[in-house]
Amino acid sequence: AIEALDNLAWEQAAGWYRSALDQSELADDDAARTARLLVGLGRTLNSTDTGLEARAHLRAAFAAAKQADDLDLMIAAAVG
Repeated sequence: AIEALDNLAWEQAAGWYRSALDQSELADDDAARTARLLVGLGRTLNSTDTGLEARAHLRAAFAAAKQADDLDLMIAAAVG
């Protein structure tokens, strides 16, 4: 996902983040990992014209970061 994002392939990067989120949900309940993935997805979607969808993912990222008690991730989610 990061490589696609670096190459300005926003839709591809978003797809990779979504796939990673799906796999993460199946594997375990790691709130910090979920928050990092949601922040990545939110930032990627902010680079496209899907700002409303991005905000929803960033709000979910903040909630997951709060659950993980990770201040840096909460800040990353809030800043987007």
